[in-house]
Amino acid sequence: MVDYYKELGINRGATAEDIIQYLNTKKSTIMEREATGFTSQAEAEAAFNEMQLIDAAMPIFMNQSKLLSYNEALKKGATSAKNYSASFNSTEAARAVNQNGTSYYSASSQRATNLADRRLSQQEQTQETINSPYAPSAEKKSKTMPIIALVLAICSFFAAGIFTAIPAIIIARLVLKSPDYTEDARKLAKISFYLALAATILCVFSLALETIVLTLVNK
Repeated sequence: MVDYYKELGINRGATAEDIIQYLNTKKSTIMEREATGFTSQAEAEAAFNEMQLIDAAMPIFMNQSKLLSYNEALKKGATSAKNYSASFNSTEAARAVNQNGTSYYSASSQRATNLADRRLSQQEQTQETINSPYAPSAEKKSKTMPIIALVLAICSFFAAGIFTAIPAIIIARLVLKSPDYTEDARKLAKISFYLALAATILCVFSLALETIVLTLVNK
């Protein structure tokens, strides 16, 4: 006789309502994993075995009399418990068989296996693309934005002032906050940030000094 408390990790002291909610949550989780695709055939088989256990256990915990009988049978461990288990599983077993006489879980497991195989194939293709000599360099792409920030920061010292310093600060901050850039790119962005910040401070100081000088001259 299957001990659903043990197999599904159910708290023996929980109420029937809590158990049903717990099983529904587990069932939803498995369905979400099936939708996104399993990473291996073993994971797919384990998930659908668990789904089968949940569907078999549901009628017990949803029916108070069945639940009392089931708990009593678990305590006694009598031979009649096996017959009881077969009786309440017969309906679920009939529902689990499709028109072709094939178990729904076997068909679902096969679909999940196919999904896992396709996902693994896609991962292998992605890895081949990354390893290909014709693939774009991730390091070069990651340094594009920091280089732009550095160019803008340098330009701010010679001509554009705050008009290029402020964009350089914004771009550098975006790079520093993103985890997608390499360590070298982040260092470059940090240099650009401080250069642009220094240029901004210098521009503000120059404007303030020019204002003071003009005020003194006019007097």
